[in-house]
Amino acid sequence: STLRKTMKIGWVDGCIAAVASGAIVSVFAALINQFSISTILGGVVLIIVTYILLAPVDYTRSAADFEAGRTKRKAGPIPPPFPNSWFNVMHSWELKIGQVKPIDVFGTNLVIFRSESGNVSVLNAYCPHLGANLGVGGKVCGESIECPFHGWRFGNDGRCTKVPGQDSIPDVAKVRSWPVLERNNMILVWFHVDGKDPDWEPPVMPEIDNNEYVRHSHAVYTINVHNQDIFENGGDVAHLTHLHHSLFPSIGKYFHNEWDASYQPGSKENDDAHIAYIKVIQDQYVTPLGNVKWRLSHVKSEIEQVGPGLVYARLHSPVGFVFVFETVTPKEALEQEVRLTFWTPPSVPRFLAKFVVWGYLRAFEQDLAIWNNKTHLAKPIFSRSDKMIPPLRRWSQQFSSETIHTAQSRLHPLEG
Repeated sequence: STLRKTMKIGWVDGCIAAVASGAIVSVFAALINQFSISTILGGVVLIIVTYILLAPVDYTRSAADFEAGRTKRKAGPIPPPFPNSWFNVMHSWELKIGQVKPIDVFGTNLVIFRSESGNVSVLNAYCPHLGANLGVGGKVCGESIECPFHGWRFGNDGRCTKVPGQDSIPDVAKVRSWPVLERNNMILVWFHVDGKDPDWEPPVMPEIDNNEYVRHSHAVYTINVHNQDIFENGGDVAHLTHLHHSLFPSIGKYFHNEWDASYQPGSKENDDAHIAYIKVIQDQYVTPLGNVKWRLSHVKSEIEQVGPGLVYARLHSPVGFVFVFETVTPKEALEQEVRLTFWTPPSVPRFLAKFVVWGYLRAFEQDLAIWNNKTHLAKPIFSRSDKMIPPLRRWSQQFSSETIHTAQSRLHPLEG
């Protein structure tokens, strides 16, 4: 497994860590003279256990970690590769004032930067002068980004604001600017194949937007599958019963889950046609004797599928209320970046919240080997238990357009 922690240590932190390490060694040597080795080791174990229980769970996983490329997948006809919707390209805390970063989404290269006033802008990456990538070496100057090649500057609307050495600026000196919305600690970018402006906005979660809730985890996955295969997974009750029968398949006979789910689409009358409402009930049972079962927990999940790229999940669990953001952003036709963040009210202790985080991620990862190797079927053979999938597919059609379908015919779907 290529588990990579998101924490990075710079040279300043390295110097501080070195000084701190020396101090710890000195303190440890002094303690040996005062306490027994067993007491000291017990204290070290306590510190380690405390860290495991209280530290946030932040990591990144690649598609290769979950059987991607194990088979030479035959990619069938796929839906429009990039639906018209809002997508999460980054979390707010990942982009500090004055920072510039390149991002690759929707099959193209973009640059994102936060100006000195704190505003976030997303532009096409390449300078129209001689093609330099603004996201690699570019820097923030006030409310503009400066090209690293010749110093041309571009504002948040994509128009050139400065050409060194001349007073006049050509009208054609501009790059495409993308609609951006910073909300719920996420930086959202609007994609529309025809370049149309947004006609709806995702709901605000005030407790997260105002940092009232505590973040316990941030996990990032790269998955080789079409966007639609992930969001319609929530309506696939049959797979919940089979694939997610137990978090421990080897002892599923003695520890298992039972599921139930329902679906209700939004409506134009309520201005929420872009939202699909899904309720999932999960009961966990232990069956020590094989035929007698005792319920360990009851989890009720109220899910809002907001467009094809955003999921708001409210989990009512035995340890307390847990809110999950699950975002699915298409990088290429068959490559998605999925981000999961877990939040709770301050009253929920982290060591308890981490049990929910672990269980959710464990269940999510059970799907990954399937997604990384499956093909998309436009006309599958449905069973009686698949009653939620067809309406979800019909609901998703509002996020496509004729232009997307025309463009799709010229695409060669990526292999896993």
